Amino acid sequence: SQERMVLAVKESSLPELQSLADTYETELTVIGDSDDSGILKVWHDGELVCELDNERLHDAPVRHLKSTFTSAVIDADLEFDDSDLAADLKAVLSDFAIVSREPIIREYDHEVQGNTVLKPLAGAAGDAPQDASVVQIDGSDKLMALGLSILPEWGKTDPYAMGRGCVDECVRQLVLAGSDPDRIALLDNFCVGDPEKPEELGQLVECVKGIASAALDYSAPFVSGKDSFYNYFETEDGPVSIPVTCVISGMGVVDDIDHVTGSSIRKGGSVLCLLGLTTDALGGSVYARSKGVQGAAVPQTDTATALDAYRKYHAAVKQGLVLSAHDISEGGLAVTAAEMAFSMRAGVAIDLDAVPYEGKSGSAAARLFSESPSRFLIEVSQEDADALAAHFEGCAFAVIGKTDGQVRHLKVTRGEETLIDEDLSELKDLWKNGLTPYY
Repeated sequence: SQERMVLAVKESSLPELQSLADTYETELTVIGDSDDSGILKVWHDGELVCELDNERLHDAPVRHLKSTFTSAVIDADLEFDDSDLAADLKAVLSDFAIVSREPIIREYDHEVQGNTVLKPLAGAAGDAPQDASVVQIDGSDKLMALGLSILPEWGKTDPYAMGRGCVDECVRQLVLAGSDPDRIALLDNFCVGDPEKPEELGQLVECVKGIASAALDYSAPFVSGKDSFYNYFETEDGPVSIPVTCVISGMGVVDDIDHVTGSSIRKGGSVLCLLGLTTDALGGSVYARSKGVQGAAVPQTDTATALDAYRKYHAAVKQGLVLSAHDISEGGLAVTAAEMAFSMRAGVAIDLDAVPYEGKSGSAAARLFSESPSRFLIEVSQEDADALAAHFEGCAFAVIGKTDGQVRHLKVTRGEETLIDEDLSELKDLWKNGLTPYY
C-alpha cells in the first residue's frame, strides 16, 4: 500500500508520535526494535522465520591498493610538416577515430519511439554527423539531449587532461544540441587494465581527479556510471593492459525545439565563425598519431572560460542568431569544417590567418588539426554576423570563412596562399565509407 511506511524512532518519542498519528487519524503499530547484534530476526506467529547476520553490510571488507603516477616527458619543440596538408586531411578523415559510424548506427536502434528530433546522422541527405541526439519527452514541452565523449589517446600522455577534456567535450556537444549549459547531468564509464598494478591504478586516479574537477566547475552532477576492470590479457612477452580510458556521457535539458540547430551547413552565402582559442598542443590528436608523433603536450581545458562561452552561445541560440554549429574535436578544425559541409548544401572557404590562435608553432597544421577543447565552428547569416560578433565580445571569437552555394569544395587559405582545395564529394566518400568494408 502506498499509505504505509516504516519509521525508526527512539522509544521515548513513541507517545508524541502516537499523538500525531491520532491527530491525523493514522494507524501506528510497533512492529519491532533494534539492538547492537547486527542480526536481523523476523518472527511470525511466535516462530523465528528469518535470522540473517548483516555483518557484511555493516562491516564490509575494504580493499587497499597502491597507485603511482609519473608525468610523461613532454617534447615542447615538435615541428609539423605543412608541405601536403590536403593529403594530411585525407589521412585524418580516413582514420578509424574519425570515419562515419553509419553502419553501426543503422544496425542498431537510433530512434526512440519516433521521438528523435535530432538524429546522430542528419543534414540534407541524412548522413552527416551531428554532435548529439535530441529526443522529445512524452507529456513535456521540453526535450532531452544525449551526448558522449571518449579521448583515449590523451590518457596515454596525460590522464588528468583526458578526464577534464572528456567532460568538456560532452558538455559542449550537449550545448551545441540546444541544451542549457546549467542543466546537464553526466555519467562516467571506465575501462581499465589490471588495477593491481600501481601504475595502471595511478592513471585511473589521475583521470578521476580530472573528471571530478571539471564536473564541479560545470556544476554537472554524475548521476550514474559503469566501470570495467581487469581488461588485460597474457602474451608470450607478458601481460598487456588496455589504455586507461573513460567515456563521459551526458543528458541535457532542451527548453524549446527551436533551440535544436544541428551541425550541418544550411545554405550558401553564410558566414563561418570560430568560438574558442586554438593552441599548438597536438598531443593525443588524430593528426599526431597519423604522423607517428609521440610526447607532444596534450591540450588543457580552461573550464571557466569555456562555461562563459557556452552560456553566451546558448543565449545566441535563443535569440535565433545561429544557423548551425559543430564542435571542433577529433581531427581539429579541418575535419569539423568538412563534416559541416557533408550536408552538401554548400562549399566552405576558411582563412587560417583569422583563427584565434596562441602558441609558438607557426605551422598551418597546428591551426588545422589541433584538438584544443571548448571550440565551436558556427554558421551565421550575413545579416546577423555583426550581432553575433558583438554578442561574443570578450571571448576568443572571429569570422574565419564563408559558405559558397555554387562550389562544393573545402578551400583553406592562409593570406594569399591556398593550402587545401578539395572536392567535398571526394572527401565525404573517404569519411563515409571508412567502416563499410567491415560490415
